[in-house]
Amino acid sequence: MNSLGPERPCNHDSAPRSSTGSASGTVGVVYCAPMVECHYMRNLPIWIQSLADLAIAVVTTWTLIILRRYAADTKIIAKNSSEQIESAQMPFVVLVLGREASRPWLLRNQGSGTALNIYFTRFVSQSSPPRMQWMTPLAPGQEIAVDRESALLTQESGFRVEYESLSGKKYRTLTKDKDGDLKTTFNRIE
Repeated sequence: MNSLGPERPCNHDSAPRSSTGSASGTVGVVYCAPMVECHYMRNLPIWIQSLADLAIAVVTTWTLIILRRYAADTKIIAKNSSEQIESAQMPFVVLVLGREASRPWLLRNQGSGTALNIYFTRFVSQSSPPRMQWMTPLAPGQEIAVDRESALLTQESGFRVEYESLSGKKYRTLTKDKDGDLKTTFNRIE
C-alpha cells in the first residue's frame, strides 16, 4: 500500500510493476503503483484528442479573425480604387476669361473626363431672376462661349455650373467676384 491508495491489478505494459507480488503471495500479477496513474494512462488518448480539438479550435478562430481583417482591407482597397478611377475621369467645368473680343467669357472643361447634363446660370432680363440653362456635353479641353450678361452674374449671386461625370457623379462649380478677383469653388453634389 502507498500514500495514493492500495495497489491494484493493471493491464498496462508501461505501468510500474511490483517485484514481489501481492500480499497473498500470488506471483506474476502486474500491479499499478497508484490507481490514479493507472486511470491517467488509460485516458491518455482521450486527453490527447481533447488537446488536439482545442488547438484546432484556436487555430480556426485565429484564421477567421485574420480573414475578417483581410476582407475589410479588400473592401477599403476596392473603394479607394473606384474613387481613384472617378478622380482620373472627373470633369471640371469652369468660367474663364477668353482671349478674343468676340468671345470674352468661356465655359471650359479643364478636367480629364467628359461633362454631361451641363446646366449653367443664364441671365434672362433685369425683371426676372437668372435661370439654369442646359448645354451640350463638353469633352476634356473643350470650351463654349457664354454671353457677357450671364458672366456678369459673378458680381451678384455668382455664376453656377452643375454637371455630371460619365459615372453619374454630380458636381457644381461656383464662380464669384470678390473684391475684383474671381474666386471659383468646386463641390461634389451628393
